[in-house]
Amino acid sequence: MSAMVVPGILQTEPCARAVLMGRRLRAESVDALLATRLGRQEILHRRPDPCQLVAVLDEGVLHRRVGDASVMRDQLEALVAACEQPNVRVQVVPFDAGSYVGLDGPLAIATVDGRSIGFLEGHLEGRVVENPNATTEMEAAWEAIRDYALPSNQCLDLIMRTAEKWT
Repeated sequence: MSAMVVPGILQTEPCARAVLMGRRLRAESVDALLATRLGRQEILHRRPDPCQLVAVLDEGVLHRRVGDASVMRDQLEALVAACEQPNVRVQVVPFDAGSYVGLDGPLAIATVDGRSIGFLEGHLEGRVVENPNATTEMEAAWEAIRDYALPSNQCLDLIMRTAEKWT
């Protein structure tokens, strides 16, 4: 779940650079972090077993300018293209959903060797969550967030309409 920016694993290079530059880092630090971030995307394309990804974005992510208008348009078009892969789905929680648990901050859940591992992003660093009770709570929060999301076809339509506004 991401309420502020497109998740790094789905960011285009210009978008990722703009996000990292917003952290006011030195250029060499940005380059190293950018290479790492973009390198992680390989798991979505590896064969024969690509990672299955479901990303949920707050609608604000589609409207918050990161970089310039062309960066935003290209990023949103890249989200639509990513959804053409059978292993990637992007959902959007619309503005009219009001307050929901996803506004508490970004979270991710992965299944590793048959067990759930959580990750909570923080301002300075993230936190891995492995305690089964905590990951069960995170999974419940994740499902609650997804309950607010639009159906897939409506999400893609919203992303495409918003991309057109960034021209």
